[in-house]
Amino acid sequence: MFWVQVFLVLRTWVPMPDGVWDLLWRDDLGLPPNDPELSDEELQAVLELARSILTPLVADIVAAMEIEDLLPLIRDSVTGADEGAPLLQCSQVFRPSVRDEYSVLTVVHLDLSDPTDPRVVGELEIPGYSAYLHPMDEDHLLAIGMNGDEEGRLTGLSVKIFDVGDLEAPTLVDDYVIDNPEEGWSWSEALYDHHAFTFHRGVLAFPSVQGSWGEGWRAGLIVLSADVEEGLLKLGEVNHGDMPALNPGEQPWSALVRRSVFIEDALFSVSSRGVKVNSLYEPEIEFAEVPFAELEPTPAQHAAERPN
Repeated sequence: MFWVQVFLVLRTWVPMPDGVWDLLWRDDLGLPPNDPELSDEELQAVLELARSILTPLVADIVAAMEIEDLLPLIRDSVTGADEGAPLLQCSQVFRPSVRDEYSVLTVVHLDLSDPTDPRVVGELEIPGYSAYLHPMDEDHLLAIGMNGDEEGRLTGLSVKIFDVGDLEAPTLVDDYVIDNPEEGWSWSEALYDHHAFTFHRGVLAFPSVQGSWGEGWRAGLIVLSADVEEGLLKLGEVNHGDMPALNPGEQPWSALVRRSVFIEDALFSVSSRGVKVNSLYEPEIEFAEVPFAELEPTPAQHAAERPN
C-alpha cells in the first residue's frame, strides 16, 4: 500500500552475461540502484527480475517484451542449459508488504522457466510490518520491523521468527517486542540498513533508540538469543549513552550504535561516541571501551586547526 520490498531466498546461482544490467537497472523501471554488497551479481539480478514482476509499484510499467528479451540472455549463459529448461527449481520469494493496518508475509513460488507467471502459495497477516527478513535455516526466517495494533498504530520495535517450512501456511513462531514509551517512540537503523543487523551462532544484535521527552532517551545495542526451538530471549543491552559526547549540546540519541561485530565470544559495538567490547552471551559484562572524545587529535586534525 505504501511500499513493498521483495526478499529472495535461493539455493542456486545463475550466471549473468554482459548487457543484462542495462535491462534490469533502467531508471524508468523504478528499480533501486545495484547494491553488490547484498549478494553476488547473479543473485541480485534474479532478485530484481522477480521484484519487477511481483511488486505492484512497478508491475504496470514493466513491459513483457523486456522480460522476454532478458530470458534468452540468462539461458544462453547457463552451460548446457536446454531450451525451455527451468533455471531455478524450488525457489521461493518471501515478500513483506503492508496491507491497510496489517503486515503481510507473502510466499511466492518462483519458477524461472516462466518468470512472467509467479504463483502466490501462502500468506500470513500480522499487525505492524517487517522491514528485513534473514534466513535462519531452510524453514525459518528472522525478521525485524515494527509491531502494531489492530487500528494500524505502530507500537514498538519487533523481532519475529517465521516458520515457512509449509509454504502454503507460514506461521509466526515467536516475537520479541520493545514497546514504545508513553508518548514516545523507538527506532533502529536495522529497519532500513541490513549492515546494522548482525546474526551469527544463534545471537542477534541490532541498534535501538527508544524513549520520550518526558522519560528520557536510551540508545544502545539490543542482544537476543534467536533459536527456532527456544524462541527469542533477551541476553542484554550495550549502552553507549554513558560515553562522553563529541560536541556540546548533543542529544542523547546521538549515542546510537551503528554497527556490531562478533569475534569469538566478544561483542564489538561502534557508535558515534566510541567503541565498546562486551561479552557476547552476557552483554552487561564490559571488557573495554574507547570513547572517541578522549582520543588525542591526529596530526591532520592539528594541522586543520592551525590558522592560515
